Amino acid sequence: MKISYKVPLIATTIILLAFTVFSFWQYGSIKAHLLSQSKQNIDETARLLEDSVSAWLNERVDVMQGLTEILAQDPEVSKDDVYRILNSDNFNDLVTFYYGALDTDGQAISPKWQPDGEWDARTRPWYEVAKAHNTAMMTEPYPDSQDGRLLITVVSQIYQNNQSVGAMAGDIELAEVAEAVNAVNFNGTGYAFLVNEDGFIVSAPDQTLYNQPMSQLYEGSVPSLMTGFQEAMVDGKKVITAFYPLDDFSAIEKDWYIGVVVDEASILAPANQLGINAIITAIVAAILSSIIFYLFMLSALIKPVHALTTQSNEISRGNFTEDVAGIERHDEIGELAQSIQRLQRSLKMAMERLSKK
Repeated sequence: MKISYKVPLIATTIILLAFTVFSFWQYGSIKAHLLSQSKQNIDETARLLEDSVSAWLNERVDVMQGLTEILAQDPEVSKDDVYRILNSDNFNDLVTFYYGALDTDGQAISPKWQPDGEWDARTRPWYEVAKAHNTAMMTEPYPDSQDGRLLITVVSQIYQNNQSVGAMAGDIELAEVAEAVNAVNFNGTGYAFLVNEDGFIVSAPDQTLYNQPMSQLYEGSVPSLMTGFQEAMVDGKKVITAFYPLDDFSAIEKDWYIGVVVDEASILAPANQLGINAIITAIVAAILSSIIFYLFMLSALIKPVHALTTQSNEISRGNFTEDVAGIERHDEIGELAQSIQRLQRSLKMAMERLSKK
């Protein structure tokens, strides 16, 4: 291979290698920075969401607790008293349905809802939760007895003279909880969901996951409900996931967590694009450098050397009349040209002496 090809090729290889090393270093640095910054933003957003969801749930629990405390002030609690409290404006739009029942017959007391005659509150899960706690609580998700909708219910005992005589409840559809949680999508890169300490999903953007184990969401290994970020697979994509306990919400038998799922590829998209741009830049720079090197060598080295080669061939044929090109230069080519010129003169003189003999 000619030197005129070797030098540009070597230069191109060096440039490509240098750009590649630099690009990988830059990609790694930007990737690490993006992941760190994104995790910080996710952490801050999730903690704000944790406070918001806790406040949303506690508001409903506090209202229910307040209503039963109002009832407890009456020396005797009747169905009319319960009806009057439930028919007030205290609930507003906090729950979908609100109702109560007394231990005497378990029949529904509600201004907006009346089940069929076979319905008995005393056999319902929410009633059992209410009777088992001294303060207002929230039930785990359960199917509604009428239409099978998944509900969570805020409940509280009704007291009369410090004795439990019944319970009141307010139903909240899981879709309402999901709306409060799904308001955050981490700039379109992910979503949040609620999960209890047993790993069952309370609410999620995908309603088919309600009350399902996390194994229905995550593929392969299911992450633990630990603090800190973990890597997992969801829908064939690598995600970053983390869990945040609702520390400010305690009116539940099993602790709830805010779960976060964020697509790693979406986070790293700027870094990946930068990597592609760097590769394109490296290739273009290498090609341009190769062309520039070749043109430089062509004008500064190849043409003069070719001219000197032609001149040397003429001298070897006995032609001593041609002027040697490049003797005016002050570089290696000039030194070579001067050396050839001295050789030309020496050979010319030698030939002249031989011709006289």
